[in-house]
Amino acid sequence: MPSGNMKETIRAVAVDLFFKKGYFATSISEIARGSGIQKASIYYHYASKEELLFSILEATMDDLTACLKSGLSGAGGLKSRCGPQSAVTSVFTWSGKRRTLLPTVSCGA
Repeated sequence: MPSGNMKETIRAVAVDLFFKKGYFATSISEIARGSGIQKASIYYHYASKEELLFSILEATMDDLTACLKSGLSGAGGLKSRCGPQSAVTSVFTWSGKRRTLLPTVSCGA
């Protein structure tokens, strides 16, 4: 399996486990088992569980940024095309599709 595909598999399994069990209750062994690989293979792709989490967060933020840019780049921009209610609906639709990740993200005190 190509390295990029395995990284995606690991991230997908980690997102699911982080959502179900929480970040701290999820072990690298569980992520490896869910990915169908050995624990050492996780460390080939990610130096730590924290690096894996930040990889997930970066990919999610890149996806959100691309979504927002595409909405803003059309003729007249997002505001003139759909108004505030539609813009808010679009953001909530985007986050709803990624609801398994959102509980994982908690930067506040």
